Amino acid sequence: PGCWGYDLAHHHNYEEMQEVIHQVHEECPDITYIYNLEGPPDKTVQGRSLTVIVFSDNPDQHEVEEPEFKYVGNMHGNEVVGREMLLKLIVYMCEQYKNQDPMITRLIELTRIHILVSMNPDGWEEANSSTDRNKVSYGTIGRTNGAGVDLNRDFPDLDKIVYSNEKKRDGKNNHLGKTWDDIPKNKYQPETLMIVKWILDNPFVLSANLHGGSLVANYPYDMSRDEKVQHGAYADTPDDRTFRYLALSYSTNH
Repeated sequence: PGCWGYDLAHHHNYEEMQEVIHQVHEECPDITYIYNLEGPPDKTVQGRSLTVIVFSDNPDQHEVEEPEFKYVGNMHGNEVVGREMLLKLIVYMCEQYKNQDPMITRLIELTRIHILVSMNPDGWEEANSSTDRNKVSYGTIGRTNGAGVDLNRDFPDLDKIVYSNEKKRDGKNNHLGKTWDDIPKNKYQPETLMIVKWILDNPFVLSANLHGGSLVANYPYDMSRDEKVQHGAYADTPDDRTFRYLALSYSTNH
């Protein structure tokens, strides 16, 4: 048991997750801000909110030249480690800021950190309510959202867009630059659309999406340029050295 009865060994359901998020805000109101992702739609398939808590010295506003970060957990509903790690992180950051920890204080003063503990609360509830633990463990129950869609396969394929642009020599290395009105709303799931709008509305410089079940750090580009290569070939981005550094830093410490 930890702060305010928080128990790291306990898997928190949707209501308990929301309670922890709001308790953290009550304990640290000056450095946190809570909001729900919007679409429309503004809810998951089963009507739950995607709630974000922000940490910063001015948490409710973007400051010029202050980097914006985002962390996302539980994209696959039955992968719970990232969800619990992010819950623990928000409790830890609040506690350590109140304890005047220099590293946490520096992070909060110099950056703005958005934390979405669960991107797929519907899938979590399905996995948690199942009596077939083997199917949950091997990814067949709760992995998808309430409509049975794998959210990790529901976004535009950045790699193909980049490689196509390279052949055209127009230099574009992303699919952004679009507006919310450009997004075909009937093509994607509610959770996906809320994340897309979130990205379009905020100048994030770096993100982390925490999965579970395998030991791997995956970053752009994760598909070889030549689809004919059986096992793929490594495709580096202009930021390859940065991604490698970040992946090594994370894996070394975890």
